[in-house]
Amino acid sequence: MANKWRNAVEKDLLPFVEKEGGKLDSPSVLYDDRVGYEYNINVNNTPTYHTITAKPTILITLPREKEVKDKEGYDKTIVFMKEQPTCQCGV
Repeated sequence: MANKWRNAVEKDLLPFVEKEGGKLDSPSVLYDDRVGYEYNINVNNTPTYHTITAKPTILITLPREKEVKDKEGYDKTIVFMKEQPTCQCGV
């Protein structure tokens, strides 16, 4: 279940992040492996990640030096996550 949600968050969020910041270096979306137990979720009927309150840790590394435009890209990413119903997981 945690892997399913990790993959879905990456699919929803990372294309936007790459558009704003460039090529990513090993992005990671981490859910606690016990998330299904903690939220009493049936593995045969797993809800989508954005319908639960579990928050993943999202690690984004850009393989380059810091750029002036990075702050703007960071701010746009946070706004994107808050406004997109499928990406409100980490805000």
